[in-house]
Amino acid sequence: MWKHVLVLDFDGVITYLDIDWNTVRMEISKAVGFEVHSILDFWDEYFSTRLSNIANNIVEKHELRAIMKAKPYDDVEATLREFDGEIYIASMQSKKALNIFMEKHGLKEYFREILSRNDFRNKRDQLKHIIDREKEAEEIIFIDDSIRNLKICRELGVRCILFIRELGMSLLNVIPISKRENIALPPYIPIILFLFLTQSIRRS
Repeated sequence: MWKHVLVLDFDGVITYLDIDWNTVRMEISKAVGFEVHSILDFWDEYFSTRLSNIANNIVEKHELRAIMKAKPYDDVEATLREFDGEIYIASMQSKKALNIFMEKHGLKEYFREILSRNDFRNKRDQLKHIIDREKEAEEIIFIDDSIRNLKICRELGVRCILFIRELGMSLLNVIPISKRENIALPPYIPIILFLFLTQSIRRS
């Protein structure tokens, strides 16, 4: 039997968190005593240390404030309800913030496991955990809005879909739902996606 496993990122895929990450980075930098250029790199390097606990408290404060206003995108619950397989969240948000959001919107029951930064230092470790747990899966599909994780997916043998809502992408159109094993992207999406990424790289 063909078994799919779906892994979803949180911010940008399930919902949008209205957080000024530049302000958050500055607050973390001031608290830890050195400049933090990337929060994701910071979690990776200082995982499960005193410094990560300090930073987590700062970031979580902003996350909880944003969670109170955030709502799931319109296609989320329909996708979770119709997907024929196990579903996970792999996010670098805090466990507390994720659980509050899921319980508030009645989504927690759809997920086999919700993975957060509290238990994993990066997305690679989260995906490896899922791979180890889903040894019988024919395919693991990871939906993320960050291009930095594409290489990780290739190395781990995970099918990674770069998901950009600004391009009009819908979860219902990019993942296998029920008996429909493969759904192709509309022909114009790869072209628009290429142009979007090209402009993003030039601006960085």
